[in-house]
Amino acid sequence: MFRVKPVKHTLFLGLAFGLWACGPSAEAIKSKKETQVEVQEMDYYQDQKFQQVFFDAQRKKAVEDYEGALKLFQKCLDIYPQSDIAFYEIALIHQMAGNYQLAFENLNQALSLAPNNKWYRETKVELHNSLGQYELAAEGYATLYEQNPKNLEWKYNEAIALINAKEFKKAIDALDYLEKEVGIQEDIIRQKEELYLRMGDLDKAVAEVQKLIDSKPSEPRYYGIMAELYAANDKMDLAKEYLEKVLELDPSLPQALVTLSDIYRREGNSEQAIELMKRAFDNPDFTIDSKIQILGSYYQIAAQEPSYLPEAFELLNLALKHHDDNARIYAVKGDFHIRKNELDEALTAYKKAIELGEEELAVYTQIFNLQIQKQDYKELLEYSDEALILYPNQGEVYLFQGLAQNQLKLHKEAINTLNTGLIYAEAQPRMKAQFYMYLGDAHHALQEHEKSDEAYEKSLALDANNAYLLNNYAYYLSIRGEDLDKAERMSKRSLQLIPNTASFQDTYAWIMYKMGRYSEALDYITKAMGSGLNASGEMLEHYGDILYKLGRVDEALEQWKKAEGKEGTSEFLAKKIQEGKLYE
Repeated sequence: MFRVKPVKHTLFLGLAFGLWACGPSAEAIKSKKETQVEVQEMDYYQDQKFQQVFFDAQRKKAVEDYEGALKLFQKCLDIYPQSDIAFYEIALIHQMAGNYQLAFENLNQALSLAPNNKWYRETKVELHNSLGQYELAAEGYATLYEQNPKNLEWKYNEAIALINAKEFKKAIDALDYLEKEVGIQEDIIRQKEELYLRMGDLDKAVAEVQKLIDSKPSEPRYYGIMAELYAANDKMDLAKEYLEKVLELDPSLPQALVTLSDIYRREGNSEQAIELMKRAFDNPDFTIDSKIQILGSYYQIAAQEPSYLPEAFELLNLALKHHDDNARIYAVKGDFHIRKNELDEALTAYKKAIELGEEELAVYTQIFNLQIQKQDYKELLEYSDEALILYPNQGEVYLFQGLAQNQLKLHKEAINTLNTGLIYAEAQPRMKAQFYMYLGDAHHALQEHEKSDEAYEKSLALDANNAYLLNNYAYYLSIRGEDLDKAERMSKRSLQLIPNTASFQDTYAWIMYKMGRYSEALDYITKAMGSGLNASGEMLEHYGDILYKLGRVDEALEQWKKAEGKEGTSEFLAKKIQEGKLYE
């Protein structure tokens, strides 16, 4: 019923001719006392002239020519010095321009001529509020209420201004007055409860809530308010007493079940806590927002205590039982599956969230990352297309799409996508570095080596310790047999950043091979091979080539045969096997 009237704030730009010089600070601005003035009426000719000039001033104001309007309102005062409306209009222009001292002076002039005009006084009160002068605002609201005692909103606003001024006792007095006028009302009681707590008087806060209970003993929510009050002040036995009363009146009230569950958990009674929480989640009237908020707490706790995950999934399934058309709950489900490292289930949940209308970029990003892990680049391209419709200004979406296009050998399309996305990564150096890395990959695939090298160099300038970039750039140089010393340095650095990475070791081995350092090449290819069970075709072929250069022809042939049929092998592999010779 009672609401604080919002303070009006006006942003004002482009005022010319030096009219709007900086005024004094809010702390220095003083609102002088209003003095009532005896008003003399205009004669006919004054009135006619005044009306014309005032009309012209309003036209200037309507087209935002505030300087022109101000001059004309001043001219109105030259015609009729006791025009309250002219003073008021001048005050409004000064208020918009931030000249608060002049705004107050003109408002006081207007009020001295028309002391009962509530619009003038309300504007003055709002100005006090906007400057943080809450005690003066409270005085203004009190005057407004005295002038119009039927409007209880002014008395409520006076109380709020006193609260803002930290005059809690005076605020309580104003709220007590309101309570006598309108009777017991929850919003007034809750305000007083909060004020007594801020004053450190729990007993009086309890007494206020008790008034609510006494006014309607059959209302379970009021007992819940008392329970929360006691729980917040660590009086758990009393809190439980009131919560049990709530559940007597309404056994399924979710707020009571959740609060009581929390108390039992604090006391170490986990079994009872879980049962109460499940009862709350099994209530279709318990809002999905509240359920998601509680699940968010479980998600955070489960990061440190995985034992909470089974309980969380029970609650999640109950939420889905009653809200299976809600997109957000499926996004939450995806997050919990990620927590359990159930990646397929997580992807299914996130897709369901999108299907139901979820548009959060974070959900799309989770889908993108999971599709990359599954190497499902076709689907990544589809979802990134969809995301770009929603987020055409988000660089990361272009980055994911460019990666998908590269992996699908759509390199020209990738170059277009990545160059477009670069515009939106300007302020994010790490992301920009990734754009250049993927551009380098695309240009390399198209044999545009000058462009690929340029892109890789730009990426390294932004992120010199990207191990994958260092490895790829080094490998591509080695394939071309160019700048092998630089390739060797980059490859070695990648292994320092992420040691024991098979593909990085293979790169270093191949650079050694290209440099004619075959023993070192054998050392690193052997490390890369490890058990040899998961070796790629490319790695097996490299192994054979190195063995051949070391004169171990039979072993080389054995490795070439192992490489046959696997991805990544060269066009010469079949000939090597057929003739038992090295071809490059």
